[in-house]
Amino acid sequence: MAIVLVWFLCYVSLVNDILSGRTPRTKARAVSRALGSKFYESGRPCVAGHVGPRYTANASCVACQRIVSQRPATTTRAYRNASVKKWYREHLSVARLRSSKNTARRKAQKVRGSEVTLDDFDDLVVTEAFALARRRQQCTGIPWHVDHTIPLQADQLCGLHVGINLQVIPALLNMQKGNRMIYTEPNEWLSAL
Repeated sequence: MAIVLVWFLCYVSLVNDILSGRTPRTKARAVSRALGSKFYESGRPCVAGHVGPRYTANASCVACQRIVSQRPATTTRAYRNASVKKWYREHLSVARLRSSKNTARRKAQKVRGSEVTLDDFDDLVVTEAFALARRRQQCTGIPWHVDHTIPLQADQLCGLHVGINLQVIPALLNMQKGNRMIYTEPNEWLSAL
């Protein structure tokens, strides 16, 4: 019965791979995955020529991963930097296009943000928010940030640097929030503590 279940799970795994457009996993990998094993044997050599165990999660060769993990970090970093430089040389037009798009986006964001001028009320709120963050940090011993309720660069909507768009929340929550649209209601962040 268990063997039938394993082969059924392998079949489902292969069908899911095909339907999702991914390259189907080998049967050995699918069986290992269904059994919950970390490794499998494909019997085929990897790019470096190793015929040995592979990781079930990503099909990479265990021997190759061991070699990479034993390299000093500076060697790996240098290799990665060299690869990036090589890619930029080979794809210069794409790199320039990406760079110009990013530059244009940053300039447009800067213009949009500078269209709003702070009045006396906003100046007062910004000053008080930073003072409150310092006081909360002194009282609690944990860092606090002044957060934009609606992020300045969110996907759906971009907020402004004005008094009504500020809140003082713990730094950990603010860093987890990033540019996402969470904690946008007043005191909503309290439920995350």
